[in-house]
Amino acid sequence: MSNTYNDHSERSRPGYYITTAIDYPNAPPHIGHSLEKVAADVIARYHRLLGHDTYFSIGLDENSQHVLKAANAQHVDPIAWINRMDEAFRLAWSKLEIAQDYWIRTTEERHVRASQEMFLRAQRNGDIYKSIYSG
Repeated sequence: MSNTYNDHSERSRPGYYITTAIDYPNAPPHIGHSLEKVAADVIARYHRLLGHDTYFSIGLDENSQHVLKAANAQHVDPIAWINRMDEAFRLAWSKLEIAQDYWIRTTEERHVRASQEMFLRAQRNGDIYKSIYSG
C-alpha cells in the first residue's frame, strides 16, 4: 500500500510513504515475500531519485495462531521461534539489499502504543461502532 503525502509545514519537498504486508513469521521467507519487497524497494528508490522525502516500512506480524502452531510443531518456545524468523527475514532482505527505513515487529511496545492510539482516534471520530454487517 502506498500513499503520497505533502505536509509542507514540516518538509520542503514532496513526501512518499510505502509499506508492504507485514509477514507472518510462521516459516522462513520465500520467493512470494521477496517479490513484494523487491517491488516496493524499487518504488521507494525511484521516489528517492526524484528527490522525494521517502519512507519505506516493512516487518513482521507476530500475532497469529499460525506462528504459535509453527513454533509448537518445531518444539520451540514461541518467542524463540519469532526471534529466529526475525533474523531469517532480516537476513533475506539484507541479501537482496532492500533499503527499508523502518522495521516493525507487532509485539514491540511502540507498535502496541501506536495501534491503541489509532483505534482510540478512530473511535472518537465515530469510525468504530456496533452494527450488523453483511458481505
